[in-house]
Amino acid sequence: MANPLSRHWLFTTIAIEDDLGDQRGTGVLVAKTEVVRQKYGGLHSSWEAPASHVYLVTARHVLGANVSEIGATLHYGLRYNTIGGPHGIERRKANFLVENDPPNWAVHPDPRVDIACLDVTSWIASRPDGHFRYCPLSEVANPLNMLEMECDAGDDIFVVGYPLRLRQGESNLPIVRKGALASTPRRSLVGEDGGRLRGFLIDGAIMPGTSGSPVISTSTRFHPGDIGVTPHRLLLLGIVTQEWGRGITDRYNTTHSSAASSPIEGYANLGLAHNAATIVETIEQFGKLSVQDFQWIDHDLRWAAQLGIPEWAVEFDGSAVNPTTAFRIMNRLNRDRMRGEGMEVRHDDDFHDAPEIMGPVC
Repeated sequence: MANPLSRHWLFTTIAIEDDLGDQRGTGVLVAKTEVVRQKYGGLHSSWEAPASHVYLVTARHVLGANVSEIGATLHYGLRYNTIGGPHGIERRKANFLVENDPPNWAVHPDPRVDIACLDVTSWIASRPDGHFRYCPLSEVANPLNMLEMECDAGDDIFVVGYPLRLRQGESNLPIVRKGALASTPRRSLVGEDGGRLRGFLIDGAIMPGTSGSPVISTSTRFHPGDIGVTPHRLLLLGIVTQEWGRGITDRYNTTHSSAASSPIEGYANLGLAHNAATIVETIEQFGKLSVQDFQWIDHDLRWAAQLGIPEWAVEFDGSAVNPTTAFRIMNRLNRDRMRGEGMEVRHDDDFHDAPEIMGPVC
């Protein structure tokens, strides 16, 4: 049986080329998707059916050095997968035409944050031969879904992309590499000037062509009392933007074109990834989605109030929450949804309903 990585994540990535045909890096498809209610009331996000706009998220420098360069670009070449040809999974390419009035692209409002995205909704709709999967908004890491994850410095991660233009055979399937979190994704790094870098470090070889690659958590969910295998939840933690060395002169972006002349002596084998909050903030520039769209499947105002997380918060900074408390809160929210829909709720007890945290059951 295919794991979630090979079944979904490998089909969310697209190789991005500039208007001269030179491959620049990697992008990942993010969308608000349909939601399916499971047998016992749980909610599950579809990876196949976009409910609204689809965005291709990448590093800003993959699209251009600055806003002016991106706006002057005629098109980007996007390589994707089809299924059913003589070789099974095959690679295709189609141009994404850049529009500026209104723009179908956006960059993060902070110029220090190297994140950008393309609104590929129309492009996807005109590719009936494409085999696409979409990272649901609920699987973009946020303070709420991170509460149930054992995810911190030292834990394993996957980086999925096209290093050195490599891909799997005749397809556009990306290369999957395993690394580790070199710093916590729950708090932003602080730069040499004292400013927040809005990201975290990963330990692993970040080679040219990796810019824009998604960093995917392999951490397990916390379920108190589990004696069997605890399922993984593969959250999108962030986007790779640059390699990271010992000093400022050892850093360089990971586009193919600039790597040849970049100094790497003393390279620390680290990469910088901007966190998931910067993805949300970049997509918000289109005005089509808000933070609430990203958090709605996990979000509840009472939960946020109890944990001290503002409704609009997208950063992970904040005091740690006891995993058992988080587990009880999630149980109560799910049980309240079931009650609201007239479904049977078994085991009415204070542990699962957490009345001292969430208030009495209505």
